[in-house]
Amino acid sequence: RASSWQLVANADGKPTIDTTDGPSAIDVSLSHSGMLAAAAITDLGAIGIDIEYRASKRSISEIAAYAFGPQEQQAVKSGGLADFYRIWTLREALAKATGVGFPMLADRRDYFAEAPASGDWQSIIDGCRWHFFAGELPGDYAVAIAIAPRASIPVALTIRRFD
Repeated sequence: RASSWQLVANADGKPTIDTTDGPSAIDVSLSHSGMLAAAAITDLGAIGIDIEYRASKRSISEIAAYAFGPQEQQAVKSGGLADFYRIWTLREALAKATGVGFPMLADRRDYFAEAPASGDWQSIIDGCRWHFFAGELPGDYAVAIAIAPRASIPVALTIRRFD
């Protein structure tokens, strides 16, 4: 018997998939910026995705001072726009995956000051193992994914575009 899926918001507003057979083990995250939208869907564990158009008119130093930890703020001072958007998208993907949302996004803790400029890696945050991906998309967009896998991930994360 085939079950049908329905994308719904949970009590916290996070998108989730319900099936006719009950709650699903599939986690969902959505993001949009400018002309792009992104979706991340997996049964590996909690997931968050963020995509941001890298607007140069934003006050990145003020936003970093408000939201980022001291080392992340220093990374933005030395690395500029690229480092700001790498850290911002990673923080937002993490905040979405945890379900905490904005309070975690702007908690002024250091999470990603030493994260690679692009690619995927693993880290432990608050005792939880996370797998991250950060990169760029054509049209001057930054993208990041955060996954808290229930088990080990045997392969690297990749971005798949559907044109």
